[in-house]
Amino acid sequence: MPETYQHKRLVKAMIEFVRNAYFNGDTSRLLVDSAVSRHSGRTPDIGGFRPDLFANQLGSTAVILGEAKSIQDFENLHTLAQLTSFMSYCDRFPDSIFVLAVPWVFQRNAESLVHMLKKRHDMKLVTTIVLEQLPV
Repeated sequence: MPETYQHKRLVKAMIEFVRNAYFNGDTSRLLVDSAVSRHSGRTPDIGGFRPDLFANQLGSTAVILGEAKSIQDFENLHTLAQLTSFMSYCDRFPDSIFVLAVPWVFQRNAESLVHMLKKRHDMKLVTTIVLEQLPV
């Protein structure tokens, strides 16, 4: 299914966040499964799903996975399975980070969902970040 304009905007915001927060502006270590990045490419298959963003941190086994969810695809079983798979993968590697980009109207729902999934699946190592103030 083609990417929606909203999904592309969310992916772009997520790329900017990860690039600036973890890689000092460098995008060369980012794999982005989207048309919004010149570093686009195939992110690895993780539990039957491909995250929108994948990056390794140098000198570490830690990974950063990112997923963007638009209004149309936030609240469904597919999304629940994706988030569980991505967070579980990150939980296997200390210092790994899962970043979720959603429109600001879903920020609190997303934070609650991420918290519930971590608790339900006993994920203690993964750091989760739900990006704030993203456009609808």
